[in-house]
Amino acid sequence: MLPDWASTAKAPFSHYLMKQSIKLRQWSLLIALILYGLFAVLDCLKFPVQMASITIPVRLLFIVLPLAALNYIFWFRVPNSISDFKNSLLLVYFFGGCIHSLIYALAISHNLVFSQLGLVLILMFGCLLTALPIKPAGGVTVVILAIFSATNLFLDRMSLDMVIAILIIASVAVLLLLINHACQRVLRENFQLIKQLYRDTIRDSLTQLYNKRFFDTQLDNLLLLMGREHIPVSLVLVDVDHFKRINDKHGHRVGDHVLGCIATILQSYCRRPNDYAFRIGGDEFAILFYGISKEKLISVCEEMRSKVMEISLDDDSNTAESPQVSIGACVTEKTSHYTSAELFEAADNALYKAKAQGRNICLIESA
Repeated sequence: MLPDWASTAKAPFSHYLMKQSIKLRQWSLLIALILYGLFAVLDCLKFPVQMASITIPVRLLFIVLPLAALNYIFWFRVPNSISDFKNSLLLVYFFGGCIHSLIYALAISHNLVFSQLGLVLILMFGCLLTALPIKPAGGVTVVILAIFSATNLFLDRMSLDMVIAILIIASVAVLLLLINHACQRVLRENFQLIKQLYRDTIRDSLTQLYNKRFFDTQLDNLLLLMGREHIPVSLVLVDVDHFKRINDKHGHRVGDHVLGCIATILQSYCRRPNDYAFRIGGDEFAILFYGISKEKLISVCEEMRSKVMEISLDDDSNTAESPQVSIGACVTEKTSHYTSAELFEAADNALYKAKAQGRNICLIESA
């Protein structure tokens, strides 16, 4: 089983962002529901019956019920991605701002005092606490402030004090959006570090092929997949013939060049989602193929062996010498069950026989 950080690295950033902000979203939705319920109660206590008969149904229909549904979803059916239910959150945010302007207009028409603290709380909810994407949250914020400003113009209350109040509220919204942006940027940087750490733990630094650790994991995974889908798994082991002699005669720089070229050749045959190339030792490589016939496997192995012989040693010796590899492979039967140790042992035995028969040959066996 992958460690938690490895699972995180394999998921999209939107999933990571949701995981990091889920508690913030849960509690902000719950507190918003409680506060808005209190606002509805205050309507009963503060407003005339005629006005409350308008505000309470509007609050319940457009805010309280959607908030209750979102609370259920985010507390008991936690979404995977930050983009899940994004539009629903934006709509609640938008309706909250619009309803504030509506109730504000009704309160002024009844000569009642109406605090703007509610609008600040709504902006805090939409711009920061729900961790919404910056651009849509900013767009909805502009619309809400425009509607509130238009309401004041319609009521003929756009005095200097009101203009200053709107500017202050807009400044608060900008600050909240900047904080949201800064937090998401930090989380994105952390996510990239996690992905880099994961890549470093599963990749060989010289060849950039997958390493032995990842080989063990993927071999087990493909064998489990084979058991469910009854599709054969093939394991190919590749060993560079007399690699020590290449290093001793031409130097480690040339040896590293040979390994890099072989890695490129092997990787070029891994074009499908469940095909992987690995460096599992100093001069030892492996490939896992999923769903390839024995006949096709023989052809691929021979092609790889021939291409390795075309590698230039890239030194000043002017010799005609070229690297060679021995290849041992094993392909499973569709309906059989194997452990990773059994499959590896079968391929390793094929490789041993290939070396015993003179090297620079391919030997494929059925498990």
